[in-house]
Amino acid sequence: MNTHAVDLILSGHNHDLHIDFDGRTAFVESEQDANYVTVVDIEVARTRDEASRSLPWWPDFRVVDTAKTDPDPSMLAKVRDYQAGLEKQFDVEIATLAAPLDSRTGAVRSGESAIGNLIADALRTAATAEVAIINGGAIRGDKFFPAGSKLSKRDILDELPFGNKTMQTIVPGKAIWDALENGFSQIERQSGRFPQVSGLSIVADPTAPPGARVKTVMVNGEALDPGRDYKLATNDFLARGGDGYGMLAGKTQVSADSGTRLVALDVIDYAEALKLIGAKIEGRIVFR
Repeated sequence: MNTHAVDLILSGHNHDLHIDFDGRTAFVESEQDANYVTVVDIEVARTRDEASRSLPWWPDFRVVDTAKTDPDPSMLAKVRDYQAGLEKQFDVEIATLAAPLDSRTGAVRSGESAIGNLIADALRTAATAEVAIINGGAIRGDKFFPAGSKLSKRDILDELPFGNKTMQTIVPGKAIWDALENGFSQIERQSGRFPQVSGLSIVADPTAPPGARVKTVMVNGEALDPGRDYKLATNDFLARGGDGYGMLAGKTQVSADSGTRLVALDVIDYAEALKLIGAKIEGRIVFR
């Protein structure tokens, strides 16, 4: 915005509702999950100066709270038709929880979480990898499941809504260390880059400066070797550099077509095979 390279910037799904105008560039963030729609009406002044390449203009901002908006009847009917079909396919119970799962933002973006362990374990199993790293921001259900709950296919799709795909790649140990430093670098903000892991045991100091927070890393009981290559499972978003994780691409050339099945489908298969899910916090990430 400060460069004034463009006049209007529209941004969505940024977790903030923010409007700014410095007299030259207007900037709008419309929060997340379509909670708000921000409309910008542009008023352009007429001018008779044919030699000028600029037009005086002014933005008029209107914030629409979608919770207070009545749906279009014809569109609502179509949505309900789709929902009926999806209910038959996805409202199917596949497992029972032996322990609670917490996918609320504070749980998956500030420390090890049971649901993060479950998803990372499923990813590592599907990719036949030694370790797995996913971003807590990929887990979006924002829900607490008590012990004894029945987990459905829809529950998992709600938790993993982005269509990310499972990837296996080869990375040196140093890339894993750097990835973890990246993951812990914005812990104070509960950033979506916070790592949920499998096959790793990490000790970190969240009070240390960003980039120097990781203290020890063990891979399946052995100290991480910075020079050794490891088979890593992650999702295509991280391997393409999402949330600052570009180092996870390793030796793989990553593109928009990279990855295999949807992470959500791999987690569904993993949960269905378990039947009874006992995922819990077990010391994979320890802060000291």
